[in-house]
Amino acid sequence: MLNNLKSQTKMAKGNPFIGMARGSAGDFTFYRSFGEQVFRARNRHPSNPQTDLQLLQRVIMLTTQRAYSLLSPLADHSFAGRKPGTMSQARFTELNNAMLRNGLAEVIEDIVTGADTGWPTSANYNGKSSVFPAMMPFILSEGTISPVSYQWHEGFSCLPTGALALTSDTSYQELVDALGVAPGDQLTFVQLACDDSEPLSYFTGIKFARVILAPGGDNDMDATVFTASLNGALIVDPGNANPRNMGSIYFSDHSVGTDLHSLAFSFVDSTAAETSNVADAPAGCAVIVSRLSGDVWQRSNSSIALRPFTVGTGNLRWDHETAYLGDAMESFRTSSSGSTRYLNQANI
Repeated sequence: MLNNLKSQTKMAKGNPFIGMARGSAGDFTFYRSFGEQVFRARNRHPSNPQTDLQLLQRVIMLTTQRAYSLLSPLADHSFAGRKPGTMSQARFTELNNAMLRNGLAEVIEDIVTGADTGWPTSANYNGKSSVFPAMMPFILSEGTISPVSYQWHEGFSCLPTGALALTSDTSYQELVDALGVAPGDQLTFVQLACDDSEPLSYFTGIKFARVILAPGGDNDMDATVFTASLNGALIVDPGNANPRNMGSIYFSDHSVGTDLHSLAFSFVDSTAAETSNVADAPAGCAVIVSRLSGDVWQRSNSSIALRPFTVGTGNLRWDHETAYLGDAMESFRTSSSGSTRYLNQANI
């Protein structure tokens, strides 16, 4: 009787009058969101719905969550107008959930209309037991600055520079003009890796570095940006480097066509195309432009550009679209036995 009375009178902890209550009291559950106390109706009889639409929604949510876990060193403050941390994570989740749903518009319509199209073969999506994020073109930043153009070309992650061929004589002003950015802007170079020694479909690591497009010292924009590395690649000239630069990043001039050049970037001291068929192969890239306007940080829009695979010069070796939506959805479906206990799995 006493235990039953305690369970009936259990209340939320904290003080609801000063906005610090948490837990359930009566028919309400209190919690805090974005620094404010909120509450919702308490569900005393929760279920585990498993319609196809609900399973698909769980897959989308998990795919975005896994991506944020890897990208959070940048994504927790890369959305202009959003406070770092929870607000930025919420915007990352909102934008990438929408991106994934848009990509599955036909699948969702087929489910809603009851069309029998068979097992969903769209890729790549995270299943319940997956750890690393699926290889998708996730939205990494948002803002009003005009973005720089970046792409993969023959195994190089590139920013087109038009007629400007990059050498150790290239000045900061020439580079700024070629990229269409402003003096003093920050470029954040991002590269994601995958295991290309077999046909896996997940990003396994991230590297990033920042370069301020203004030299140190007297900010003379006619100063040269680069000098040669030990292996012939270009590095930011330490004699002119901005002290706020961070990370080991290497550059080279990459010709895309007649009189068309690109700034190729890598995290390996080499002028060759990125490696493939290895366990730590570059698989995605992005470049974010950041600018301080007054006391407000502005960003450019950016999404992960995926490195092509299987066919073509400089591409990844294996097919990396193997994390199928159908498998991911089934991973959330409870088995018919309804039990998670080891001994309770006999066929009946």
